[in-house]
Amino acid sequence: MDGPILSGGRPTIYDDTMPDRAFRAIADGRGIAGAAVECETCKRTIYNWMDQHPEFLHAVKRAEAHAEEFLFKKHAEMSPASWIFTMKNRCDWVDKRETALTGANGGPIEYRNVQDMSDDELARIAAGTSE
Repeated sequence: MDGPILSGGRPTIYDDTMPDRAFRAIADGRGIAGAAVECETCKRTIYNWMDQHPEFLHAVKRAEAHAEEFLFKKHAEMSPASWIFTMKNRCDWVDKRETALTGANGGPIEYRNVQDMSDDELARIAAGTSE
């Protein structure tokens, strides 16, 4: 048998060459699936190795940065839609929108019960005028 026995009973095929093999595959744009093929294993094992071996995780993260930089430079050669689609799917880009509701001058929103308001106050609110 090759390698140490894991809790599941199966020996690992992980060795010191795996970080470099994964790096080459991912940096070439082949992603986690490419790393799995290069390391002769499955994607789940790649994720497990990322959890278990800090040097492997570091190699994967460095490779992802290289792949993202390569794709970032390719934007001139791609249609905008396909480039954005690629970056969202391969590099975890997202459309981010933040909405914050605040009251006057950025303070908290003030709430008043309409039953506690006078008829004059309600008329001003309905007319859209300030106090």
